[in-house]
Amino acid sequence: MAKPGLHALAWALAAAMIAALCGCNHKTPRTPTAAQPSPRNAADINVERLSAGEPDQWLTPGRDANGSYYSPLQDINAGNVGKLGFAWDYRLGTNRGQESTPLVIDGVMYATSNFGRVYALDAATGKELWKYDPQIDGQWARYACCDAVNRGLAAFDGRLFVGALDGWLHALDARTGRRVWKVDTLIGRSEQKPYTLTGAPLLAGDLIIIGNGGADFAGARGYVSAYDRKSGAFRWRFFTVPRNPA
Repeated sequence: MAKPGLHALAWALAAAMIAALCGCNHKTPRTPTAAQPSPRNAADINVERLSAGEPDQWLTPGRDANGSYYSPLQDINAGNVGKLGFAWDYRLGTNRGQESTPLVIDGVMYATSNFGRVYALDAATGKELWKYDPQIDGQWARYACCDAVNRGLAAFDGRLFVGALDGWLHALDARTGRRVWKVDTLIGRSEQKPYTLTGAPLLAGDLIIIGNGGADFAGARGYVSAYDRKSGAFRWRFFTVPRNPA
């Protein structure tokens, strides 16, 4: 369980900052410049790109379709790592726990923060391109066992998919941050059962798969749900507890 003081997003941002330092073998530090405009559209991810596992991209929370969590790039190595320096930072405006794994796609970093907020930054400079706030009731954090954290997002075909703490799954336009659709993933909302969404959604063909948190509390029953990637329409639900224990 991550402690609020261990800011995983800060570590991920720091890793991206290191990668942005192209002048690590010079005696004087170079100021990072903004990435050149990409000919691709924002988050232009398809099956071919996921299968290829492009080494200079971080397309999924696990980097590639196989979830290797490993970058094969060799620009930074044992010989020059000691010469790296600070590149940039971006203030999230919160002291709460951070557990997100950012994506880096064609020079843009997409990261999540508390409650399901999403940020798009220029990966070379840290300049904010846009940010998205799901505008949820902060009191929902009382249902979260381990702070109002969020662990990341999925990207495909120009859209980003993120779960907000209050149980709504959001699809965003990756270029503008505008919401395309949102869908309620919770059962028992009217009974105020203690469900949350903190995990990163997963892609499976034309579906977005999301598992809900909260089953470690009384009155909640663990389950996984699937939604149509394009429309958000509900497709199926699987209960990890096979029957109602009552």
